[in-house]
Formats: sequence, structure tokens, C-alpha cells
Amino acid sequence: MQEAGRPVQLWGWGAAALLDPVGLLVLLSWASCGHPARAQESVSPILNMKLDSRTKTLSWNYRRNVTEQECKIDTPPDDSTSKTPQVNGNDTYFCEFPNSVLHRGANLTLNVTAEGAAFQEVLVFRNSGPEGSGAVNFSCFIYDLRFLNCSWSPGPAAPPDVRYHLYWWASSHDPEVECARYVVDPAGTRVGCHLDDLGDPKTTDYFFLVNGTSNRTAIRFLDFTPFRAKLMEKYRPPANITTAFNGSHHVVRWDDPETRFDVASHMLCYQLDIRRQGSSYKRDPVFQRGSDGNQYVLPGSAVTAGDTVRARVRHVYGDIWSAWSRAVDFSRPEPDPAGALAGLVVPAVTAAAALVGVLMFVCKRFSLRRRLFPRVPRVRMQRAGSFPPDLERTRPPAGPMAFVWIVLFLTPASGLLLPDQDPSPPIRNVRMEPESQRLTWDLHGNVSGIECSQSLEYNVTARKNQYCQFPVLPSCGSKNYTVFVTGGQPFSTSIGYPEPEGNPGAAAQNLTCWVHDVDFLTCRWAVGSAAPRDVQYHLHVGEARTSEGRECPGYTADERGTHVRCRFDDLSGFSNRLYRFRVRGTSRASGIPCSEMFEQLSRIERLSPPNITGWCNKTYSLLEWEMSSRFSWKFTYELEIQQGASPADLVQVQDFETFYGMPNPGTYTVRIRARGYFTGIVSEWSAPKHFVCDPEEEGARLRVWLTASLTALGPLLALGLLVLICRKYSLMRKIFPPIPHMKDPLSDSLQNKLMIWEAGRDPREECPVAEVQVVGET
Repeated sequence: MQEAGRPVQLWGWGAAALLDPVGLLVLLSWASCGHPARAQESVSPILNMKLDSRTKTLSWNYRRNVTEQECKIDTPPDDSTSKTPQVNGNDTYFCEFPNSVLHRGANLTLNVTAEGAAFQEVLVFRNSGPEGSGAVNFSCFIYDLRFLNCSWSPGPAAPPDVRYHLYWWASSHDPEVECARYVVDPAGTRVGCHLDDLGDPKTTDYFFLVNGTSNRTAIRFLDFTPFRAKLMEKYRPPANITTAFNGSHHVVRWDDPETRFDVASHMLCYQLDIRRQGSSYKRDPVFQRGSDGNQYVLPGSAVTAGDTVRARVRHVYGDIWSAWSRAVDFSRPEPDPAGALAGLVVPAVTAAAALVGVLMFVCKRFSLRRRLFPRVPRVRMQRAGSFPPDLERTRPPAGPMAFVWIVLFLTPASGLLLPDQDPSPPIRNVRMEPESQRLTWDLHGNVSGIECSQSLEYNVTARKNQYCQFPVLPSCGSKNYTVFVTGGQPFSTSIGYPEPEGNPGAAAQNLTCWVHDVDFLTCRWAVGSAAPRDVQYHLHVGEARTSEGRECPGYTADERGTHVRCRFDDLSGFSNRLYRFRVRGTSRASGIPCSEMFEQLSRIERLSPPNITGWCNKTYSLLEWEMSSRFSWKFTYELEIQQGASPADLVQVQDFETFYGMPNPGTYTVRIRARGYFTGIVSEWSAPKHFVCDPEEEGARLRVWLTASLTALGPLLALGLLVLICRKYSLMRKIFPPIPHMKDPLSDSLQNKLMIWEAGRDPREECPVAEVQVVGET
């Protein structure tokens, strides 16, 4: 009976397994039909969700009230942007994304909560048309206050009959306006637009859209973030550039340019270009902010006859320079006839005095005076002994005495005639105060302005006409400090500071320092040509205002053991300030002067190339990189991208982004370098990196094929498993028992009288059967 009971238990499990899905369907049907309110709760309340790609506005309606709502846009490779929806008068809800770029595609998501249930709707936006058919390299600028020029290039995959259209508007609520005057290339393709009049400057932003048409295929559109109007303007050159010479220095002055929009003077950046006429030689460019005043002073000795100066201007945060102004010659003072005459009188008087002296000496030497002027006889005194003998000889000789009187008489006159010698100078007793880093003096009289210069390298305006404050003072080598009057009667005077010490040839030569590999600082120098044999050098680095600093932790010596190199392996205590690098020398034989240099660490950094990575999918490839620098934070980048044997393309990434997206180029090689925005320092190219995007595309197709195959085979495998279980446990015979039929006496008799034996048993163990009796049926 145990064997008989086992199939019954298996039948009960199988029946339950078959009835459970049916019961579940019945329950769900009953729930949906019997409770319509619950069915309505499961339906999303969001209706009519759509996107206006021109205004970048997502709009929708609700079928019932919602309690929470949020909209979000994803525009790879940019970050997601979320906003709180707004509603207009006709109960239409919307979210605006004016700063998003849609031409690379976008996913817009709306999350709401209605009656305690959360719902989400996703709208996928795609830019129709093949990759590379849209316009590229778009740029716009305003010039001459009211004109606008825009330009672009046809896409690499654009068909020959492509026709681009430019639309622009000043507000998301204004209608777009198409360009009225297009610029075409030699093939007749539109590649630019010119607007004759922008009207009154009433806006701070401009919106642009470039789409296209073709008889062969759809053309992708190109959109942008809003253009800041103030940064689009190409200013006119600086106006009224003048030069003036005050006797010791040249002063260059200019006026702010006329601009379309109101721009404060401190938001302007000027560049001066000083060069010699008829020569390719020119000085380093001079950059000056408008907040420093539109004036630049340089020593008179720095300018030669024929030198010129010109200037240009741009917005501090823009990158569009104006055209250069006309070149202006440096002015020289007109010759003064009175001054020239005074300059001739002094040498003439001096020569006359010398001639008189020579004549007196000759007359004395050869007794010509006695011959030419004999003495007059006179009466001899009776009491000659009462007076000193030779009384007349106590008077000095006439010749030398006359020469002395002439010189004394002429000396004051010559002093008055010297144009550069003031008997009462306005500035006296010039001195340096190292503790306060001030160059000070005693002032006599009234002057309109005073300036100081350090070795004619840069100028400092005096404070209250009493002293000049210098940011740092050198401690090695003497510098020439000059004080000069900038207005009125020209005057200047100079001193040297500090006093030179020792033999300059014994000091360290050619001191050079640089930051490299992000965290390392290296300095090197050469042994002075006049240095003694036992000289030893020591490097200290500290902030420019301090007298001491950190000594080098690790030196490298030459073959005779003298330190010639230093390396700092840890820059954690340094910042991007002005530092003093000073090398001092010691010797038992004599004193060794020091050598020093001043530099900001960001300006001596050798930038390391960015570390670039990338990924790609079926249609898109994205390059990303990381830039490491301890003292600089703002960079622009250059990418060199090469596909196969084609020439490499150079891509400029100007907006300080650390990524670059492009249509899937297949197999390509890329390398990158960085440029410091404030310093202009360029890193080396990174090592080339090879990217293969096609295998990933094949892998994606394989994954899709496997997913579809498994989805189709899943039900078949489940059905086969069910059939196998049924056959194993005879569930079909239990569920569907056979139908009884009429008994066949003949076949039943034969069947019941059959005897079963075991094959292979030894015949000798078999017993003969005498009779088989049928007892009954079970």
C-alpha cells in the first residue's frame, strides 16, 4: 500500500501546480473588474508630453491631480539638469531648458506622484539625419557696434546639394528670424551670414540655430547654449593713442574704445606692441587691465628713434581681440635754442679761463711782465728798518691771483647755465628702508607727481609724493632705483641698493628652477667662473617677502663635490605666490656673493599631459581626460585625432571642458596636450592611445541577438520541462484515466495464464509445473 500511496501524493502536487496560475488569473480578473478605482490608479496621469526643440521647452497635461512633480533632461556628455515645472493659463505644464544642447540627442524624464503612487514618463529626442551632415565650426561676432557676422563649415558627410539656414532670436519668447544675407563658398554652399543692423542693444544673450535641407537625405540641425552678447563683440581699436616724453620717461596714453554694450573700464584688457621701425625686432607684448589706468610708462633709454607703439583691446573674459590701432611714433622734445646756447657758453668760458691761466704761466716763466710793464721809480723810505723787508713782495703775484679770481667768478655762472643742475632740487636724500621695503626721500617744493623705477624694469607710482612701496627687494646684486618727477620741470636722481659684496664672478651662475610631474621642484645652477676651489652652494626657497626659506632637502654635486642641482619631492607647503630662489655660497678663502631669482610657481611649471580615456557605442564616441596641476586650474586643450592613414585632425577645446564627443569614427588614435589659460605654458603631447570602436558595436549586436533568442526559447524550454515531468510521474494517466472497454475472453484467458520466468537462471534449478490455477483478479 505504500507504493500505491506514493503516486497519489505526486498527483496532488501536480494538480496544485496547474491550478495556481489559473487561480491567479481569476483573482486578477476579479480585481480589475470588481474595483475600477484601483485600475484607474495604475494609469499614468501624464498626457500629451512633447518637446519644442526650438525653444527647448517640454510641455504636458494631467488627467488628474498630482502632488509632486519634477522634470529632468539628459544631454550626453553634459550633466543632467532638473527643474520644477510651471503652469500656464490653459493648465499646460512646462519646463524650459535654454542652456541645454539638443543636437546630440536628449532624454527628457518627468517624475510625478498622484494619490500616493509614483509615475515616470520618458521622452527620447533624436536629431534626424546621418552623422556629419550638420554644420560644424560655428562662430559669431559683433563688430562696428551694430553688424553681426557668423560663419560655419559644411559637415563632413553633408551631400553636395545641402542648403543651410541660420535662425537667430534674442529671447526664447521671440520669433526666430532667418538670415537675410548669406555668404557662400566657391561651390555655392552657404557657409556664413551677415546682418547689417542688430538694432538697439536691448539684450544680453543671443540664440542661434543652423539646420539644413537636401533632396537626398535629412540634415541634422546644430544648436548652442545662449551666446553672451558682451563676449561676442569685437571692439574697435583703442582711440587717441599719444606718447609724451617728460625728460626721462615716455608716457603712452589712450582712450577706451566705443562699445555696443556698457562695459566698465576694469573689464577691458589691453595689449601694447612696441617695435622698431624697419626691423623685425620687437619687445615682449605688454598686457594691462583697464583698472590700472590707460597709461604705460617706460624709461627714455628703452626707446630709440623710429620706435612705434600700437594697441588692441578685448573683454577680460572674452577671446576676440580688436584690430590693431595705427602705429604711433614715440615723441622727443623739440630742441630749445636757449638751452643750446647755454650749453655752448659753458665750454667757451672754461676754455677762456684755461687760456688766461696758460698765458699767466708763460709770462711769469720768462719775465715778460717786467719787460712789458716796468716798475715806476719811487722815493725810498728813510726808516726802512722800521718795516719788514721786501714789503711789496708779501702781495701775491698778479698772474696766479688773476687766474684764481677768474675761476671763482666764472664758476657760479657756469653752474647757473647747466640745465640739469637745479640749485634747489625737489628731491633730496633718497634712501632705501629695507624693513618697510620703501624707497623714500626728502621733498622740497611742490611737484605734480613722482614715480620710481627699479633698474628701468618696472615703474611704481609714489604714494602721497613721499615714498614708493616695492613689493620685494633684492638681496643679491645691486639694483638701480631711480626717482623722477612726472610733471613740471624734469628731474631724476638714483641710488644703488643693496651694496655689492665680494667678487660677482664667484656667485652661482645661470640659476634656473621649474616645477614638473605635478609635485616636484628642481633647480640647477653653474659654478661661478671666479669661484674658489672649496666653494659650496646652498639653495633656499621662500616667499618673496621673507628673508629665509626652506633649504633644499636633496642636492646633486658635480665631480669636485660642489652642489649644482637641487630637488624638492614634496610641494605640499607651497602655494601659487611669488617665491624667492636664492643660492648662497661659502668658502674659507673669501666671501661668495649670492644669486637669486623671483618667480611665481605657476609660471615655471612644466605641465604634465592630461590622462585621456574614452568609450564608444554604436553611433557615438566620447573622450574624457583628467588634468593634474598643483598651481594652475584653468586650461584649454588640443586633441590630435587620426583615423587610419588619413592626416591627423587638430581639435581645439576652448571652453575648459574635459571631454570631447564625436560620431563613432571606428578605429582611431588620439593624443592630447594642455595649455595654461593664464600662463600660456603648453604641455608635451601625451602618449598616443588607440581606440577600437567596431568590436564593441559587434558585441552589442551579439548581446541583442542572444537576448532575443533566449526570449523566444524560454517558453519552449518551459514546455519541454513540463512534458518531461509528466512522463516521469505518469501524471497524464492519473489526470486522464483510460476508458473501460468490453472484456475479450480469449485474450484475457491467454493473458492471465501466461507465466513469467527469469532469464539466465540455470535450467537445472527449474521445477516442472504440473498445474496453474487461477484464484482471482486483483
